[in-house]
Amino acid sequence: MNTCIIIAKISDSLESLKKYVNYNPTLYLINTFTDSESAVEEILKSKPFDILLLDVEMYPLSGFDLVKILRHKIRKFVFMSDDKKYSYDAIKLGAADYLCNPFDYSEFSTSISRVLYDYKDDQYDQYLLIKSKEDGLKMYNIIYSDIVAVESKLNYVMIHTTNRRILTYMSLTEISEILSRYPRFVKFNRSFIISTFHIDFITGNSLTMVGGLQLTAGDFYKVNFDLFVQSRLIKRRQK
Repeated sequence: MNTCIIIAKISDSLESLKKYVNYNPTLYLINTFTDSESAVEEILKSKPFDILLLDVEMYPLSGFDLVKILRHKIRKFVFMSDDKKYSYDAIKLGAADYLCNPFDYSEFSTSISRVLYDYKDDQYDQYLLIKSKEDGLKMYNIIYSDIVAVESKLNYVMIHTTNRRILTYMSLTEISEILSRYPRFVKFNRSFIISTFHIDFITGNSLTMVGGLQLTAGDFYKVNFDLFVQSRLIKRRQK
């Protein structure tokens, strides 16, 4: 997962953002702040992290001031504001995205997907080599876009691709860390990581993947699953 910190000027906004981050399967919230000076003091003492979500209009240090001070600790940052007028300066400073209040979970999720998608990484690091336990430790070249799902098998994982299945010695947690940089890989069941690109159809809480693999969204993941469906379901607008 990608570690995340929120700096928001209003407690109500902070609570909404915390829910959005906790709902998003690619993010892991490690801290929150409503005071810019406290944020600087604590973050400078902490380890580098992946994503900073912060308001532009903070006091006494603005969001722009915070980024300039903390840049060496942050992989990517997203500004939030009630006003679009700061967007040019935000992008000029290197912001990965700019969210205008108010925004819903669907807009937030889309923004995070854009932020996590790194074209250069995707272009030059499209595959991994996997040793097969069942095939004399032959190494297979697995293209990320071909992965349909990864299934936990005790100390092993079964990697389901569009054209084969490979059992390899690795935990689901270990491969999750590798796949977490790609927002399309999500977890709706404790035993599976799936690629949303390869969902064939959904019936209730059951998913059928391309190739016929079936799984059910677990109770622990139901909120994330429901939000995923709602954020992508095309609905007719009410007149």
